[in-house]
Amino acid sequence: KQKRIYRNVEEKKKNNLFVDYNPLYAIQKNGNPPRPHRQQQLSYAQYYDRYGTTEERDGWQRVHLENEQKTIFIKN
Repeated sequence: KQKRIYRNVEEKKKNNLFVDYNPLYAIQKNGNPPRPHRQQQLSYAQYYDRYGTTEERDGWQRVHLENEQKTIFIKN
């Protein structure tokens, strides 16, 4: 369990995520396995409404779905 806590804290620090300054809380919050990142998705129109452009920003990537003949934006 100690190794898992250490890995979780190390991973968060590497990704510039918050790690609680209080060691007790840091141990409690990082003792569980990390949750997988949920991929976010926006339609072309939703992305344009949010950013006012279709250029890639803030980690969003444009993906064209050939089968459905539409463009979406995804963020991991």
